[in-house]
Amino acid sequence: MTTAEQRYWFGHRVVDGPKTARAEADVNACDRIGTGREQLRAALSGDPEELAFGFRILDSVLREPGQEQTVGVALDEFLAALPKNDPCANVPIAGWLRTRTPNHTALDRSSAVVPRIEPAALVACAEVQRRAAVPPRRQPDAVPRRRGGLHGEAAGQLEDD
Repeated sequence: MTTAEQRYWFGHRVVDGPKTARAEADVNACDRIGTGREQLRAALSGDPEELAFGFRILDSVLREPGQEQTVGVALDEFLAALPKNDPCANVPIAGWLRTRTPNHTALDRSSAVVPRIEPAALVACAEVQRRAAVPPRRQPDAVPRRRGGLHGEAAGQLEDD
């Protein structure tokens, strides 16, 4: 039960039904914003479907009056996490944000981060993939090893390999 729900009991519903209904709508909106936040956190793995689902949830909350600021806070948390996120995960996120159709809501602010994160994500991800694809070069031993140790007939001979 949320704080808003705890403040209203049956007497409030009888005496001031419209105010109680607004409070219940706010509680529902908060729950949906929480779900949207979770989806956006999951999208940080680079999953555009999770991202789209999170945006759809937040967009549905924006259709209710008075929710622009709370949705904006959830969006800002997601956008703030992007520069610290895995660059290879940011590539599909930036691509999705770049191609998202604006709907004249707080969610449109998300497109402003694309020019800042996409180029860096592309370069960093390419470097990560390049390093993963090229095995490290084996460094030759700096000092040749001797066969046979210090004693025996092979003392002083260098290894043939």
